[in-house]
Amino acid sequence: MKRRSSGDIARRLAALMLAAGLLAGGAACTTRQAPAELHPVGKQSSSAVAVTADGSMLLVANPDSDSLTLVDTASFEVIVEIGVGQDPRTVAVDASGRRAVTANRRARTLSLVDLEGKRQITDIPVGALPWGVVISADGGTAYAACEEEDQIAVVDLDKQAVVARIPVKERPNGLALSKDGETLYVTHLLTAEISVIDLSSRSVVDLIPTWVDGNLSQSIVLNPQGTRAYLPLTRSNTSNKRLTFDTTVFPLVSVVDLNLREHLPREIISLPEADQPVGLPYDAAFSPDGSRLYVVHAASDDLSVINLETGMGVAHLGVGRNPRGVVISPDGKWAFVNNTLDGTVSVIDARRNTLTTVIPVTEIPLPPAYLEGKRLFHSSRHPDLSRDGWMSCNSCHWEGEHDGRTWTFSFAGPRNTTSLLGMVTTYPLRWSAEWDESADSEFAITEEQFGTGLLGGEMHPPLGAANAGRSRELDSLALFIDSLVYLPNFHAGAYDPELMERGEKVFKDPRTGCLECHSGPYFTDFRVHDVGTADGPLEALGPEIDTPTLLGLSRSAPYLHDGSAATLLDVLTTANPEDRHGQTSQLTDRDMEALVEYMLSLTLP
Repeated sequence: MKRRSSGDIARRLAALMLAAGLLAGGAACTTRQAPAELHPVGKQSSSAVAVTADGSMLLVANPDSDSLTLVDTASFEVIVEIGVGQDPRTVAVDASGRRAVTANRRARTLSLVDLEGKRQITDIPVGALPWGVVISADGGTAYAACEEEDQIAVVDLDKQAVVARIPVKERPNGLALSKDGETLYVTHLLTAEISVIDLSSRSVVDLIPTWVDGNLSQSIVLNPQGTRAYLPLTRSNTSNKRLTFDTTVFPLVSVVDLNLREHLPREIISLPEADQPVGLPYDAAFSPDGSRLYVVHAASDDLSVINLETGMGVAHLGVGRNPRGVVISPDGKWAFVNNTLDGTVSVIDARRNTLTTVIPVTEIPLPPAYLEGKRLFHSSRHPDLSRDGWMSCNSCHWEGEHDGRTWTFSFAGPRNTTSLLGMVTTYPLRWSAEWDESADSEFAITEEQFGTGLLGGEMHPPLGAANAGRSRELDSLALFIDSLVYLPNFHAGAYDPELMERGEKVFKDPRTGCLECHSGPYFTDFRVHDVGTADGPLEALGPEIDTPTLLGLSRSAPYLHDGSAATLLDVLTTANPEDRHGQTSQLTDRDMEALVEYMLSLTLP
């Protein structure tokens, strides 16, 4: 019998309704289509793990080790660990099995790797924050999703250079190639939309919406028939004003008909109902016959095996910490899961649905306390951190940044999720400055993630020793949060110098008054102020709001504590009718434009 959560039937029914009841009529699940004629191919989608077409070699991206590990799939032994660029997130291998590429997020490069020579050939600059990468069927071209630049970089692997750039919507992440190699599908992290790119014209020809509240869409996989796309994602239920752990975020897999280019809400895989509560569905892979879908969950550290004929789980397996990639061997015998915060690969017997072995693939070169804090930040696995494995710190503060959403908390009011990058430089914390230090995250764990907390009870292995002092775990979590640094301003050279100069003068003009609060290298005075934005009926801690830093504005929309300003121009105009948030009513349109340009250009000296 399939194991269920400790929650009661009413709660699970409410969770199902959250996923399916928002639809305009119709059931959550219908009979699945019978398998069509299959043309088995390798996984042509971006992932943190890949396997060669002949199934002989596994390739594992190691983000914290800046390396790529090659594994012999016959012996399950490491062949070699190869150094690549900083922070490799995904890996792709060409059909011949002779070369591979990794997308290196921090390095802003693709590393080209010679698999026969077992060495890195070169690093190819592609743009800011590359995430997903795939290789064309002929092996000559790589496509990389450059998240910060809203582009797909087209890379000629023989010339080792970017030969074209395809503009797309914001925050491109996951990639998948069609079976005929003529179409590229792109997910968008904060919207769960899919851009459809015609590769012959190198242009976006369609945009497929999924859920209006879809979020954290990091990957996309196509079924072997090439007729359906499956998107592991999280729905953000910000409309809920009485948040509980299982009505906040909702884990699921969405399905899209690629022929009609339509979202199929009736074919949703509601993971808590199909299997059991999980946190952050991240990547997926198909069995060769297309009958089963394997979904890894990066927060709850587990794997769901879904029978696509029934839409229900047939197995649930615990794996290592922070699994971010899964691939199936071409013969369908094995499933390989990349556990990025363990430095291991879990090997699953896909026919018996059992864990066979765990392969160490890298020694993560992080200080022990820091690594423990990073694991805690990304985990929802234990009751200390989250009830029923539902959510982690990373569920809202994605990659230490934000989920682009505004949540309403009964104890605070509407709160726009903030980035944690550089947070240690701008204490106190939170919009109402109610936290003195990052160790106050204990309150988020207990009040928002509904965990039992890190200050009481027993820590469960493997996160920490069974008799460890609880303050150590909280200190490790705080250490990790405080270590998060600002990203560079990747667009520093793209701003209009004339506008920036004019905007700086407006910003520093005493008549405008920006410097009264936004001063110093971090553009904050570390104090709270009533600027007329926090006096709404749902506000519990206002009207004074902590002065936020102005660094990183290009990646932090929407703006203001309640997310009510979609753009910086809105902050200065519609959200500031009485000039309580700077004297802006006297500014000309050109001055407004210049002020926005200057603020977007801000970076640390």
